[in-house]
Amino acid sequence: MDPGTRPLMIAGIAVSAFVSLMVLAPLISPHGTYRGLDGAPGVLDGGWGDGPFAVLYAFGDLFCHQQFSRSFVINGSQMPVCMRDTG
Repeated sequence: MDPGTRPLMIAGIAVSAFVSLMVLAPLISPHGTYRGLDGAPGVLDGGWGDGPFAVLYAFGDLFCHQQFSRSFVINGSQMPVCMRDTG
């Protein structure tokens, strides 16, 4: 492997893992755990507690409006970011 491509491969794996966790978080959590997340970007206005996916939802809370009408719902829970930020 060319040494110049190694950082790109590591970055690609990290991004793929992060995106996978964004989908797995609502899928693995109990039904309806994360609902009604509407808020303002740039403000941590959700109480995420200490669950295994609290960091992902806090990331979404910081960078996304998380409007329910614009969010994918998996297993009764919103994804950490809305459709606009997912695409």
